Amino acid sequence: MKKTVALLCAALMLGSPLASFAQPGPGPDHGPNRPDNRPQQHQQYQQQKGHQGGHYQGRTGHADPRYYRDPHFRPQAGMPVPHREWRRGVVVQPVYRSDRYWVTDWRARHLYAPPRDHRWLYVNGDYVLVAIATGVIVNILAGY
Repeated sequence: MKKTVALLCAALMLGSPLASFAQPGPGPDHGPNRPDNRPQQHQQYQQQKGHQGGHYQGRTGHADPRYYRDPHFRPQAGMPVPHREWRRGVVVQPVYRSDRYWVTDWRARHLYAPPRDHRWLYVNGDYVLVAIATGVIVNILAGY
């Protein structure tokens, strides 16, 4: 019995340094969500929906890297999520077009200058760039 315990202890002592050579596993970066918080896309889905090079090309052909554009996106804790009505091309409700929501100090808020005939709105923590005449949403900065 003493010999068995001694052999077992010797084997453990000789085998323990080998554990330091073990390689780390894939870790959280290879799970269902990549570090950039977008789910991994399937090749067939990418070809059907216009995904090229990991970024959505949209109807204008320009990359749109915002994570909330992906239909498979599920927000994680602490991530800003835009108001469900905020989508490009949608008309903002008239109540939000009043001067109460206008952003006049866009430089102080580190926003880019709105194009001519456009205005920044600040609603519920989101900055929304809107065309003044039509109220159509041009850009959204969620939780900026």
